[in-house]
Amino acid sequence: MIRTLLLDPPWKMCSGGRSSINVHYQYPLQTQEEIKETVDGWLSQVEICEEAHLYLWSINSFSTGGCRGILDAVDLCSHLNFRPITLIPWVKTNIGNPTPYGMRAVEQCLFGVRNRQGKIREVAWTGGSVANNLSSSVDYFLEPRTSHSKKPERFYEYIEDRSHGPYLELYARNRRPGWTAFGNEVDGRLPKTRSQTESQKRQHSLWD
Repeated sequence: MIRTLLLDPPWKMCSGGRSSINVHYQYPLQTQEEIKETVDGWLSQVEICEEAHLYLWSINSFSTGGCRGILDAVDLCSHLNFRPITLIPWVKTNIGNPTPYGMRAVEQCLFGVRNRQGKIREVAWTGGSVANNLSSSVDYFLEPRTSHSKKPERFYEYIEDRSHGPYLELYARNRRPGWTAFGNEVDGRLPKTRSQTESQKRQHSLWD
């Protein structure tokens, strides 16, 4: 049973400028409902513990294109039956993204938990009232930005230091030892969403 879940959804954000930083040139984007359907499809193949941790990457905004940023992340967290706890900022030490409101050098990861009543201690970092590694369990981390949307390798170590396995990553770009990974960049496909299925049915009906 999965005890820690990591997601990096392809939020349908708006990004202008040259193709190297425009998300539309990097990977296919999804609406909030498509993300929910995709994630539900993957999670139907596994079982999540009743006491578990969630790490959910979000856009550091409240309104960007077709996405509400952090608000959509909170909505998805609740949809997955997790309780949002806090934001873990990744401060990019080398370069950020230009926006009309200044250079954005921070990306937010929403941290959430799920637990049964009376089982709150089981979702503390090491199964206690506070983390045994409290001095290193800070709620931010500093790492340089590399390729578009790629998260620092150290973030996986950060999760493994704070949260129990087994681990599952959705929308994964690479496979990591000790982790289960689902995503079109690791297994070549995404679960079909309802809108895609209906579109295919309409196309077939035209030829029937």
